[in-house]
Amino acid sequence: MLLEARGISKQFGQTIANDALSLKFDSGKIHAILGENGAGKTTFLNILFGLYEPNEGKIFLDEEEVKFRSPKDALSHGIYLVQQNFSLIENFSVAENLALPNGLSLERLNLREVVDKMNSSEQGMKFIIDPWTLVSKLPMNLRQLVEIQRGLLRGSNILLLDEPTSVLGPNEAEELGAVLRRLASEGKMIVLTSHKLSQVMKLCDDYVVMRRGRIVFSGKGADIRNASELVRYIFGGDVVIQLPEKKPSEQSNTLEVRELEVKDEKGRIVVEEVSLKLGKGQVLGVAGVAGNGQKQLAEALVGLARISKGDIRFEDVSIKGKTTGELRKDGVGYIPEEGALTGLVPDFTLAENLSLTTYDLSGSTILLDSSATKERATGIISSYSISPSSETASTRNLSGGNLQKMIVGRELSRPLKLLVAYNPTKGLDIRTTILVQQKILERRNAGSVVVLVSEDLEEIMQLSDMIAVMFGGRVVGVKETKELNIQELGRLMSGGLTGREGN
Repeated sequence: MLLEARGISKQFGQTIANDALSLKFDSGKIHAILGENGAGKTTFLNILFGLYEPNEGKIFLDEEEVKFRSPKDALSHGIYLVQQNFSLIENFSVAENLALPNGLSLERLNLREVVDKMNSSEQGMKFIIDPWTLVSKLPMNLRQLVEIQRGLLRGSNILLLDEPTSVLGPNEAEELGAVLRRLASEGKMIVLTSHKLSQVMKLCDDYVVMRRGRIVFSGKGADIRNASELVRYIFGGDVVIQLPEKKPSEQSNTLEVRELEVKDEKGRIVVEEVSLKLGKGQVLGVAGVAGNGQKQLAEALVGLARISKGDIRFEDVSIKGKTTGELRKDGVGYIPEEGALTGLVPDFTLAENLSLTTYDLSGSTILLDSSATKERATGIISSYSISPSSETASTRNLSGGNLQKMIVGRELSRPLKLLVAYNPTKGLDIRTTILVQQKILERRNAGSVVVLVSEDLEEIMQLSDMIAVMFGGRVVGVKETKELNIQELGRLMSGGLTGREGN
């Protein structure tokens, strides 16, 4: 099968997202579309899936023109898109989510039949998740697999994946890569976007690089010698990686977690007997395979999860029971795991969204200071290269990377005593990733306490003074970063150490 785009252009207001794109994709291959945030990658995938109609250009399948006026049209031609922000219904089970888009009746759903179909060799991947588990209980890496499985169950031969490894750790990304390679070997066409260049070079057969809506390079994997070449195509030059040196930090117990316990909605313990100590100007990295309690720990620190036992003290004052609004006014910042879904209002302008954490700090909760709001938004947009660059633009049409920039820029652009950051560089291009890491270290050097939860082990190692590893809801090890390497960290993440060394 051959999928071809000829002269595809798409414009939002004054912003040209895609400019006369002409591309060809073959079955049996994994194709990568690369580019910095705002280059137009997601817009192009959305056009191929019928979410947007192009202003100009045509799409062909096996030399026959097709028109996708909705995702239903694309699905009928065997095309399925896994978006950065998943489309699963959280209060439905996995089986229900998989059944609904395939026209199956939930009342007559034969669980064994569905599971057998999922596990059939023709589907290309083994289904290892309990089908009756609520999606809301699944970590992000397993939701990714459910999304892909949903496309496979529809019989889709063309899979479009937007940043498929952005929420996955190294081992999980490798497992997904093996699934995608197997699907390609069975004749599926895989088209993906990614900022993880090392993963792309191991996985993909050919690359397309976009910059400002245009194609600046296309070629086979063999044409590229190293990731630095791709970086030069993506940004038009080299990217200098230079993080600030870490200043000596205080050893005082500014943040203290005491035998913390958190339960989920069903009363199950998801964080158990966690004790941690952190001083001013220190970064604590929290590592672990997704779903081992990191999210609930982060939410407890910012008032989003109810504490069933134990205490959290900050600057020698208990913050247990404080609301997120109270903590925000006390200088606590939070970059959530799913910032685009939980931290932004799609129908608000960029300026309005960028003011959500500061609008009431001046004392007024009714009227926004329009000049101050505009000035703040303009500064964040410029610093983080958010596209479109107009503070009056709607947030709804932004790419996933630009949405993440908004969340991160909003939190790091206000005074903070404590920052809890969950995968802060998820979906960001290399240049913006470096900028965010620099900003986090600047906060650290200025005396802020930082709790960094990340599936990016290199990021954890680079930024953290100490690393706590979680497994099964417990902290199984706390060590200074200089005492660890990636291999030892991976061993701890897999439960290789019992007990709570270093607590």
